Amino acid sequence: MSVLLMLADPLRSLLLFLLVSYFTMINGIRQVLAGAVIFLALPCLRDRKFIPYALLALLGASFHASALIMLPMYFVLSGERMNGKLWIFYGCVLVFFAAPGVATAILGNLLEDSTYAEYLQVQDKMGVMRLLVAMIPATIAIIYGYVEYRNAVRIKGYQSKDRLTDVLINMQLVSFGFTALGLRMVYFARLSMYLDGGFLLLLPRAIKGAFNDLSARYVKMISIVLYAFYFAYQVTTYQKYKYFESFYLTFK
Repeated sequence: MSVLLMLADPLRSLLLFLLVSYFTMINGIRQVLAGAVIFLALPCLRDRKFIPYALLALLGASFHASALIMLPMYFVLSGERMNGKLWIFYGCVLVFFAAPGVATAILGNLLEDSTYAEYLQVQDKMGVMRLLVAMIPATIAIIYGYVEYRNAVRIKGYQSKDRLTDVLINMQLVSFGFTALGLRMVYFARLSMYLDGGFLLLLPRAIKGAFNDLSARYVKMISIVLYAFYFAYQVTTYQKYKYFESFYLTFK
């Protein structure tokens, strides 16, 4: 319930959830369930309560072992926006990108009892289109953080420090880091599934904070249209997986 209360625009957030996450859900249900459990710990990240966060992360790991990666991520996500630990994380991303075998060895211990362990043997790489789409939340997070910083400088008494916003910005930047690693091995992009829900909270907040009321309405409509096109792109591109059949009406 506390997570639902964080929604600035519930209707658009739910629509974004459908357009962005639908095919992810049907392609990795156990990992999605693990991510849903971990997402319940968002208030714990905001309030810096490690113990209840860790318990929910361990519960998520009972659905999918790779969720254990979210335990060390607590220290990155719960800090101030763009904190020093985030840059350490990106340093690790660069190392893993240059030497993916190092990351494979680490993940192998997490996935040895998982049906997704076979992904570590797959040489396929993520498409550039998905990286471009993932770049949008990361860019919005940076722009929103800059706008709040600028307002704090220009407007006397402006409160730019919001713990939830800090967490959501960090979530988008960490998610982009995992997705970028998908260019080296497709499995890394799947780790971003544990963070994607943050975008559904951040986008409406960012639009409201960065634009006036009239502009915000246009930006919201444009964002929905663009993500609808992305949804249609996935339907057509991955037709070999029979995704479109999800929308067939069958009667017996």
